[in-house]
This record gives sequence, structure tokens and C-alpha cells, in this order.
Amino acid sequence: KGRLVDIIPKLKKVFPDGTDFLAHARFDDERERFVMCASKMDIPGDQFMGNTTMRFVEFDTNFDVVAEREYSTRFIVFHDWILTQNYYVVPENPAYLKWPEIAKFVIGQTVGTDVFAMEEETNGSFLLIPRHDSNEPVRRVESDTFFNLFHFGASFENDKNEMIINGCVFDRYTFGGEMGF
Repeated sequence: KGRLVDIIPKLKKVFPDGTDFLAHARFDDERERFVMCASKMDIPGDQFMGNTTMRFVEFDTNFDVVAEREYSTRFIVFHDWILTQNYYVVPENPAYLKWPEIAKFVIGQTVGTDVFAMEEETNGSFLLIPRHDSNEPVRRVESDTFFNLFHFGASFENDKNEMIINGCVFDRYTFGGEMGF
């Protein structure tokens, strides 16, 4: 019980205090790698719309870093991601910042989920972030409608070079009550 950096002290060199992680880590059985994703909301971001920066770090069985990739995009809200043979797959759930609520959050007058809302007039997409070649471009696969994917199910690349994605998807979503209050 406790923080992972307290259980595995060498992680403190990789992740400074205050690093925020997504709720889910992954394990690549084939390569025997433990993979974590840290996420940072960049404010004010491009054109004062915010940005999201994600950092994927792969560890071997001794918790030594063997691969790392960072990517920034428009402000999105995401809770889960999936690992395939060649990609980190992230749902690009479009959202926007509510600036008056950010000020309230900073002084402790509101909860974190009040500082943003889903941008339901914007189509959702998936980011396919290459794992093995940092020079390979990130692919954005856009849907024909808005979506908010909270959790992935089984997702993989098949032998036809297709990405199969299963997940828990909402066609609209209003935040409130997720934290139990």
C-alpha cells in the first residue's frame, strides 16, 4: 500500500514529485515491459484553449527505462489508454476549459471536474502514437461524430493491419458525481 515511487524508489528519478498518471498502467507480455502514462494539462495552452501532454514510459523487469515517448495535443479529457504491438492508443475526447471555474478551483472552491466540459460539437478521434520509432508521425483517426471513451476493452492490431478497438463509449457526457460527491 502506498505510492509506487515509494515502493520502487528508482522511479523518483523518472517521475518528479507532482507527476499525474492515468488510472491505468499496462504490461506488454511479449516484450516483458511495464508501461505507464503520465498526463499533464498545459494551461493556458495554444490560443488559451489548453493542451494535453502525455508521456509514455516503458520499463523492463528491473524497472529501468527502455523506451519513452511524449506527445502533446489540443485539450482532451481521457482516463484510459491501450497498448498494442506498435502503438499507444489514446481516445481524443474533445473538451474545453471553463476559465471562471479554474479560478475557483485554484482557491479551493470547486472540484477538478468543474474546470472543463466535453466539446460535443467536435468529432472524437483516436491517437495512434508509435511505440518504437519516435520519428514516425502520430496518426489521428477521426470518427464521424462526437464520442467520449472512458474505458477500453480488448483492443489489438490484427493480421490484416487493422486496429480493432472495443471500449465503453458515450455519445454525450456531463461531468458531476464521478468522485462520489
